[in-house]
Amino acid sequence: GMKVTVLGPLCNDQIIIDSQKYRQPGGVTYYAGQALHALGVDTTVLATYGLADQDLANSFGCPVHHVPAEGTILFEITYHNNDRTMRAETPNNKITPKNIAKNIIDQQDYIVLGPLLNDNIEKETIHYLAKKALLVLVGQGMIRYAQGKTIVWKRKEKLLRVGPYLDSLVLDYKEAAFVTG
Repeated sequence: GMKVTVLGPLCNDQIIIDSQKYRQPGGVTYYAGQALHALGVDTTVLATYGLADQDLANSFGCPVHHVPAEGTILFEITYHNNDRTMRAETPNNKITPKNIAKNIIDQQDYIVLGPLLNDNIEKETIHYLAKKALLVLVGQGMIRYAQGKTIVWKRKEKLLRVGPYLDSLVLDYKEAAFVTG
């Protein structure tokens, strides 16, 4: 069967709806990892997170391998009257060829990259991984930058530069419009 690794930060999502607060795992690693696993795909997750949030990693249905990070990225998302605001805490979660479990990625058919922020996965890492397996990039994180505790979109050229190394790029409608102008 097909073997897929999902690689990126695990997010500590704090969801606030009508002043009720919910804590749950989030990010591409969680949602793509869970979906692929539920579809019967042989899925392994390589996730950056702070060890204080091990409970979030334990909530996966598939194997999760820890990639060291300064801490877990936190997104606090508040929903109020059809409006969504996001606040972020963004410790360093950079993934490099040195901190990736090579014994895992050498045996994969696909690697799904799920950066949450622009500095999580650099071009050099993408270039390295492109030699190992077919690459799918969920591109939202490549255009997301933290300005203080706020997230802004900018520098679409950073995403466009990694295009030649990718087999697939996943963007939602608003992200695609931003990237293509």
